[in-house]
Amino acid sequence: MTYGMKLAGTGKALPCRLLTNEELENYMQTSREWIESHTGIRQRYLCTEENILTLAAQAAQQAIEQAEKDPSFTREKIRVVLAATSTGYYAFPSVAAMTVGALGLSEHVYAADLSAACTGFIYGLGTAASLLASGMGEYALIIGCEEFSRILELSDRSTGMLFGDGAGAAVIRLEPSAKQTFFWQVWTRGNEEWLSCPGINCGRDVFCPEQKTEPSLIRMNGPEVFRFAVKAIPQAIDQVCALAGKAPADIDHIVCHQANSRIIDAVKKKYPGLEGRFYINIGEYGNTSAASIPIALAEMDEKGLLQSGRTLLTVGFGAGLTWGGALLQL
Repeated sequence: MTYGMKLAGTGKALPCRLLTNEELENYMQTSREWIESHTGIRQRYLCTEENILTLAAQAAQQAIEQAEKDPSFTREKIRVVLAATSTGYYAFPSVAAMTVGALGLSEHVYAADLSAACTGFIYGLGTAASLLASGMGEYALIIGCEEFSRILELSDRSTGMLFGDGAGAAVIRLEPSAKQTFFWQVWTRGNEEWLSCPGINCGRDVFCPEQKTEPSLIRMNGPEVFRFAVKAIPQAIDQVCALAGKAPADIDHIVCHQANSRIIDAVKKKYPGLEGRFYINIGEYGNTSAASIPIALAEMDEKGLLQSGRTLLTVGFGAGLTWGGALLQL
């Protein structure tokens, strides 16, 4: 079967609490200028009254409402709901299941969370496309959502300035086509040394209840992650383009995971003349992990950039180590 995937709706949700670089000076020994010059980040949002469940539901509701502008769409037609996240509110039930309940979606739906860190939304696109192409249905809802503030120590210079909370969502539609127009590929390398976060009560001894367990906080080796990312992104761009029989110059928009502006700047140098096709918004939100790509898509949609007929390539990379890309025709 040949098929394509179309974006039917996008949405995003952010907490109310804005944390600027100026405020971060109170938590760590650095300056606002240093943070922005080394990361491109000016501010980020952190949950106070909100949580990952409320953010996921809000972003998903926006995406569904946008999709409902097409008279042929109804929310009952959504047959797949995937939430890409590393910071679920519960170990179980899943964020995806709770979103189905919060929005009153059909119970006849495949709902699950995907744990692929910052590559999660790419995994979600490919998984949803495969499920729809197998005959499961016509529409899927994919949510990238994170509440990294729960696993973050603001005084940690390697991570405290980088991450923010947020959610982005997309409704995608299966579109049979004379030729395949959706392509994706992912890679995985087992590595917990450069970027990881211990699980709930990791190391706890059930026979020793008085034992203290360390909090589950993110740990990162920034220089190693940087070196990994500047190699992984071009690999994903080049190989996904090759799968589609296209060159990078044929792509209208390239949306990378927003981890650090210096990473994307380093990648852009490998594609002279195409620098303007890379979308960057990390300055406003920080690194929102699995939420960064769908937040960017929703923002691009608001600006009228996602016009029909254009080609979009999304690229993610993160803990696992995982990386990959997905290409679709808008």
